[in-house]
Amino acid sequence: MSPSTSFNDEDPLALAIRPPADETSQQRDARLAQEAAAKKVSDDIDEQIRAESKRRKARAKREIKILLLGQSE
Repeated sequence: MSPSTSFNDEDPLALAIRPPADETSQQRDARLAQEAAAKKVSDDIDEQIRAESKRRKARAKREIKILLLGQSE
């Protein structure tokens, strides 16, 4: 593919998520509400992941590793 044609090609993902051309305002409002709800769920999951990571790091700081050297019996 030459550089001049790559700019003319559309991104397949952009084509897949593009709203339909004949979308009514009611459909648009419903789609935007669904997208907002999905974004909120995604943000909540991201926050849970960050909080869990923070808890694990705090727990790891409290752990003490001991190396015992010597002859075993």
